[in-house]
Amino acid sequence: MRQITVDIPDMQSTHCQSLVRSAVSHISGVLVDYVSPCELELTLNEEMEKEIVLSVSKLGYTVAGVHKTEF
Repeated sequence: MRQITVDIPDMQSTHCQSLVRSAVSHISGVLVDYVSPCELELTLNEEMEKEIVLSVSKLGYTVAGVHKTEF
């Protein structure tokens, strides 16, 4: 398992955070750990960063970076 933090600078409001949480949590193998303004922390079963970035981008948000932490 791996944990990543996704930087999403234009995800400020609770409404935006809720949209992103919902979209990402529907991806199989992804567990949403924490959502805050500009950040999304996830635990993944495998390397799924591209799928996460695509899901967030489809909502119209910019992904400024993805930081990985191995377990």
